Amino acid sequence: MSINYSNISEKIMKSLQGYGFQVKMFDSSNGKSVANPQDAKYFYVEVPNMMVHLDTQTDELKLHLGERTDIDDNNIDKLIKLLRNMARVNTLDFDIRTFGKHIEPKNYAHEIEKN
Repeated sequence: MSINYSNISEKIMKSLQGYGFQVKMFDSSNGKSVANPQDAKYFYVEVPNMMVHLDTQTDELKLHLGERTDIDDNNIDKLIKLLRNMARVNTLDFDIRTFGKHIEPKNYAHEIEKN
């Protein structure tokens, strides 16, 4: 069964917006900002500080949380459960990590260069 990454990307964007987050989307080939969610593989939310990465190389959905992101917040908890379920339904691995610093899109430039 092939994975429809475009469909998953759109669901990620809609989920983040559904929780009232302002989302900036980036592609995985050159890190440029994109307007079409189907082209996005990185979804950056400044407040609260987090990045969702749909990794097509490893078939993994990654959620990275910044230093001040409260995982006990009701919306964050629901989002984590929603993304975990989305990964499971689409046969993707789910990875969640908390970082001790403020996350910026530029922190992911090395990942884009690797691709």
